[in-house]
Amino acid sequence: IMSYILEDFLFYMIHLVFHRVKILYYFHKQHHKWQNPMMVQSLDCSLLEHLSVNILPPVFIAYIFKMNHDLAIIWQFLGTMNALFSHSTLEKFHVLHHRKQNLNYGVSGLSDLIFATRG
Repeated sequence: IMSYILEDFLFYMIHLVFHRVKILYYFHKQHHKWQNPMMVQSLDCSLLEHLSVNILPPVFIAYIFKMNHDLAIIWQFLGTMNALFSHSTLEKFHVLHHRKQNLNYGVSGLSDLIFATRG
């Protein structure tokens, strides 16, 4: 549970910075060219964004919590599946983020509740 909460916080912070820092948003806007995202579009991003937002948080969590190799692979796989699902038409939380772009930065919504950015 702690690993999920920490990953949500890390993803939230990095994602928020990609929205708020102009030079980083230049790289992030590729991901936001769709207001109604599709699953495959979840990974449509620059290399910088992919490494910072999609790779760094789960690798950091695996390191901090001393996950063995197999568990770290499963953790990354679950994160990727979550990214695909959150960009599907079945999930509204992140789809709203793509439409408004000023709310719902996190994975679970917990960080968005804490920092008052939940839509």
